[in-house]
Amino acid sequence: MLGDAQQDGMYILAAKDIFKKVVTPFEIRGSCFEIYCEKLYDLVQGRKQVQAREDANGVVKICGLSNHVIRSEEELMPLVAMSKQYRAQGATSANAQSSRSHAVLKLYLHYEGEEEEICNFTFVDLAGSERGQDTSDRDQKTRREGCEINKSLLALKECIRGLDSGHKHIKFRGSKLTEVLKGCFTGHSRSVMIATVSPAQSDVEHSMNTLRYAHRVKQLPPVKVSQENRKVATRSVSRGGRKSAPPQSFAPPPPKAGAEGARAGRVGRSTSRGG
Repeated sequence: MLGDAQQDGMYILAAKDIFKKVVTPFEIRGSCFEIYCEKLYDLVQGRKQVQAREDANGVVKICGLSNHVIRSEEELMPLVAMSKQYRAQGATSANAQSSRSHAVLKLYLHYEGEEEEICNFTFVDLAGSERGQDTSDRDQKTRREGCEINKSLLALKECIRGLDSGHKHIKFRGSKLTEVLKGCFTGHSRSVMIATVSPAQSDVEHSMNTLRYAHRVKQLPPVKVSQENRKVATRSVSRGGRKSAPPQSFAPPPPKAGAEGARAGRVGRSTSRGG
């Protein structure tokens, strides 16, 4: 997701495409947060805890989450670097630098200086599932983190299975991860999953499980949008939104010990409610 000196990561590649298409009077704003042990933390505000709330229309909002104007892919990098430094990390038997949370980057499209959101892009860097033997020799905190990661991934799998089977009721409230991603699977949305696999014989079990997971996402039927919803979305884009205070600014954080955790799965989401 982050890339390196030789190759740009998914964040930058996506941002380059987005900024090629965004012109005046539109602007892009960004936010970064993590889902750690069923709690949400704003990674741009030093892991300040925020809350997921569902409004009267069934749309999940992250209350207290900061957002910042981004004018180019270069301005996105400090935001990503800050989230990388504050994201929860730890060591397991399988990985000395393991991510202990799911990280979420959201990019929002707005009219300049206005509050109403036209659409958003959600990038989710999923922590990898863990077997008991991977954390058996670690402390209680590490085992609890692994348990919470597995529970949230299982809840996501059940939601995907329910959508694939055409169930009327989907248990998005089964975890904070599925609650936050509700808008990525409903309404006028499209989704892409990028799976990380390994050719090593020792990783066959992990790779096969990941591919099965990704295949089920691939089989999801396209979201159907009614003609009335299309008209509402068009009107929303045409009229713009309410005036708001200028978005917050941020400064790069002080260095923090530790390296980036391993990534076992990546999910990219694009959700549009405004056209």
